[in-house]
Amino acid sequence: MNEGPVAAAVLSLLATSGSAFDAATVDADLAALSRIGVKCLRVFPLWPLLQPRLDAVDATRLDRVAALLDMARRRGLVVQVAPLTGWMSGLTFLLLWADGNIFTDEGIVAGEERLVRALAD
Repeated sequence: MNEGPVAAAVLSLLATSGSAFDAATVDADLAALSRIGVKCLRVFPLWPLLQPRLDAVDATRLDRVAALLDMARRRGLVVQVAPLTGWMSGLTFLLLWADGNIFTDEGIVAGEERLVRALAD
């Protein structure tokens, strides 16, 4: 099941301006999920927004993912981040810089590794 956040709070992780990220609303969503017994979440930050270029991962959006993870941890929630979201619910969010196969092209795979390492840090 895909959950739509209250007041599009989690979508604000992807907003273009720093002021659009509403941490209080994200935290309220996480608190509500915790109250109803949710223990684990899987989040799908959109890959093209996190990594606009092969050699660049967006630091602001990484910080927003980190903030969400910190809030979730304080609420006792386990979060699985699914960073490679080239296809979601029938939609395709492929990278502009990914001109090739995202599973076998060495350059693209190196870019994927860059993103995953950035998220792990």
